[in-house]
Amino acid sequence: MAVLSVDLESLKKIMCDLDYLVVSLDRIGSAQLTQDERMVVHDRFMEDSNLTRRLLFIRKILSVAIDKSALPAELAEIDKAVEKVQWWDIRSALGKK
Repeated sequence: MAVLSVDLESLKKIMCDLDYLVVSLDRIGSAQLTQDERMVVHDRFMEDSNLTRRLLFIRKILSVAIDKSALPAELAEIDKAVEKVQWWDIRSALGKK
């Protein structure tokens, strides 16, 4: 198995972003809110926290490290696992198939 190399500054940023996102989402999930309040708070968090930007940064850093460090067989195994991911979609969320 390849050892990934990520510079310290990027690693610190990743860990801080992950900690922020996980703790914040946990707090939202455990708050005593109505369904409507939870949706408003969740939507506001998604916008205010730059959730997508933070996750894209994490994915980019990890992808670069993987591409530089992993062996071809390991890359193929990772690609195969990622291809099986079933993404969230609006139709499923609304109960439409």
